[in-house]
Amino acid sequence: MQVQASDFNQRLVVAINRQVAGHSATASKDQTFAGMRVALSPEGLGRAAQERDADIDASDLPETLKYLLKAMRDLRAQLAAKADELQALLSEAGLSDEQRKAQLDVLRQTMASLQGALTALGAQLAKAMQTMSLSDQQRLTVGKLLLAR
Repeated sequence: MQVQASDFNQRLVVAINRQVAGHSATASKDQTFAGMRVALSPEGLGRAAQERDADIDASDLPETLKYLLKAMRDLRAQLAAKADELQALLSEAGLSDEQRKAQLDVLRQTMASLQGALTALGAQLAKAMQTMSLSDQQRLTVGKLLLAR
């Protein structure tokens, strides 16, 4: 499976828009949450991603690898956010068993999709690294950036 950059970006934007629309439709001022939630504007999210990915941008890696590393970080962040949502859902007392089960199913499916996309990107990164003539230092850099949060 090969993911085209424009296709991936379009699907990512659609998914984020759906997520934002879902949150704004369900959230109200009267609701109380187990934890505090912060929502950033699209511009704020862009700046946060730039700061988060500064180490990738500063590396001497080819642009393809930089793109894949950034996309993997984005997916990991989305997975972490979904894990937080899952914890909040499990601790929310005002839901019926049916509501909780339905929301859990949706969260699990979303997390499975994100994990699948992350796995596919990992395979694509490995394949790209095999086809490129990278120095040992560049390979080490990729490993460090994969482990960095």
